[in-house]
Amino acid sequence: MLKGEYSHNIDPKGRLIIPAKFRDDLGENFVITKGMENCLYVYPETEWNAFEEKLNALPTTTDKKARAFAYFFQGSATDGDLDKQGRTLIPSVLRNYAQLDKEVVFIGMGKRAEIWDKARWEKKNAEVELNIEDIASDAEEKRCLKQRKGGTSIERDPVNQPPATRHHRHQPEAGQTGAKTSTGV
Repeated sequence: MLKGEYSHNIDPKGRLIIPAKFRDDLGENFVITKGMENCLYVYPETEWNAFEEKLNALPTTTDKKARAFAYFFQGSATDGDLDKQGRTLIPSVLRNYAQLDKEVVFIGMGKRAEIWDKARWEKKNAEVELNIEDIASDAEEKRCLKQRKGGTSIERDPVNQPPATRHHRHQPEAGQTGAKTSTGV
């Protein structure tokens, strides 16, 4: 299970040391691809294969959004491998996408890791910390809706992105009166 936060530097050639605690979980073969919010996702090979199966099941021939979603992840995916010093090469297209210059942060997200530019991660993390109660409330509300609908998923996307941090109003369900905020008020 990939967890924790680790800071490292990326060298001018685009090589980046994979945190020692992540190496065993990522294994010898892993995949690096674009992620949401201009970070990079790093998947162990088995997790990538499972994710890619879901992408391949999308109706990419007939659905533009499904095709764009698959392009985003599969089109930017690259195989990662480690050199003798525990480094991997991040291709320039991915470095540019994630705005990686020198200081980066690895974030463990359970089944995958994320790579962020350090300054952007600090800003994002500060925003999350300020809004954690609303985020938790939104997540609980989604969990309850999922249970009421018989366990069908209402997640925003198949990579399990965290709930939005902005406040929004919900329409009342059948039998309810008035709209309520995401905090239940």
